Amino acid sequence: MTKRELLLRIMKKLESIWPPADGVKLLIEENILDDTTIDKLVTVLENAAKQAVSDEHKVKFEKAAQTLAKLNHLELTSKHNDQVEIQQLEEMLENM
Repeated sequence: MTKRELLLRIMKKLESIWPPADGVKLLIEENILDDTTIDKLVTVLENAAKQAVSDEHKVKFEKAAQTLAKLNHLELTSKHNDQVEIQQLEEMLENM
């Protein structure tokens, strides 16, 4: 599953309780959201959880925020690992 697909699934789960989810889905579908905006979306969802009127809604927002935060962490880790591997390849080439 791609990041885009995961984000769309999260917004579909939230659309019944969070009206902005429809607009966010459109932004995702049109590839308008960048990583910085997605990071901010985690904060928005955390704030929505704090303001939720029911425990059920609060749990949904918290799970959505946690999922996005985990996804962001995995991406950062992956980018770092890729950089390490590239550096190792460059060192191999220099030692040829």
